[in-house]
Amino acid sequence: MIAPYKGWIGMKWKSGQWTLSRGEKKVVFNRFGSGAEASDGYCAESHSATEWHSHECSEARIFLCEERLNLVQEEKTWEEALQHCRELQDFASPTYPYDLASLANKNKTVLDRVALRPYEVWVGLRFMAGEWLWMNGARATPRRLRECPDQQQHCGAVAHDAVRLKAFNCSERRFFLCDIKW
Repeated sequence: MIAPYKGWIGMKWKSGQWTLSRGEKKVVFNRFGSGAEASDGYCAESHSATEWHSHECSEARIFLCEERLNLVQEEKTWEEALQHCRELQDFASPTYPYDLASLANKNKTVLDRVALRPYEVWVGLRFMAGEWLWMNGARATPRRLRECPDQQQHCGAVAHDAVRLKAFNCSERRFFLCDIKW
């Protein structure tokens, strides 16, 4: 995925080995070019489609971030989807659990990579105590959703265009998005 891009990636040299910066797991695959420095204080940079370089971690460079949005293609109610996401574990670091996706800070480009079309999928959005809330605790902006939804439409889904949020009956069955809970 990162091959065509240049920038910091989540690896650092620590105690004699390359490790993932989140979770400190040993890296078992690398593409370092010859002459790559490997000592404490060095981090990895994707440099080209075929090789990585190492530089002092204190250097200012562009960086690559990852998104862990997962489209689960099983139809479940909102509650079942929530439970399913919370039972997932990240292979790189089990200390970061999953939850239904809170999209408050996600942009359309990120969502486009998930290929929602033609589905409307559950996300971590719920109408509770008189307001729309994301599972991460952030408030949803009222302009996107009705301030007072119909009695049975208290669960949120993202439309197939990856822009609009919609309210649905929580007992409907849909595909859903899980995301790492930071």
